[in-house]
Amino acid sequence: MKLKTKIIPAILAKTKKDLELYLKKTKKISNYIHIDIADGKFVHTKTIDYLSFRGLKGIPKLEFHLMVKEPRKHIIRYIPYSYLIIFHFESTKDVFAVIREIKKHDRKVGIAINPKTKISNIVPYLSYLDKVMIMSINPGKYGQKFMSIALTKIKELRKINKNIDICVDGGINDYTSSKCIKAGANHIIVNMHHLYGIENVEERYIKIKRILKNAR
Repeated sequence: MKLKTKIIPAILAKTKKDLELYLKKTKKISNYIHIDIADGKFVHTKTIDYLSFRGLKGIPKLEFHLMVKEPRKHIIRYIPYSYLIIFHFESTKDVFAVIREIKKHDRKVGIAINPKTKISNIVPYLSYLDKVMIMSINPGKYGQKFMSIALTKIKELRKINKNIDICVDGGINDYTSSKCIKAGANHIIVNMHHLYGIENVEERYIKIKRILKNAR
């Protein structure tokens, strides 16, 4: 099975006003968006939560990246707005319980692993997952430098499983995104700092797509 390469714009918003602004910009270039949710406990950053999505209209497909402690308690709150939910391996003592909770609501499920977490730790869960997200920075803060250990982990995981979506998040730019695709990833998270910090978002997005197409 040939996996589709995707660039997924990411939104980290601290207010509903920011969320609405970023959604408006992002919907121009993608109908699938990655939303970072942080509780200020699992990571130091604190973002908006599920309440900010109430009343929003015309929401595209969203995948939620839950950087929260005990994610099972939070899942039900994001179900109405989600297509896929990603939780951190390190955030729970019962990974299977979280997977079951997400699947119970007919949503796709992904697991994220921090830079220090080994691929071997998530092998028992792979057959139940739709996506693995490899963090190439420590989660919770934009602007960090890409950690090359992520490339080794992408290669290792791709050898184990040829069909699962492998996503990379953190420190992504033109150079690192190309390296990730060559290593075996097929989903690349591009954050606001890299994508929105320019005048023409559409032009930048097209350029990144071209780079990734040539990297395959």
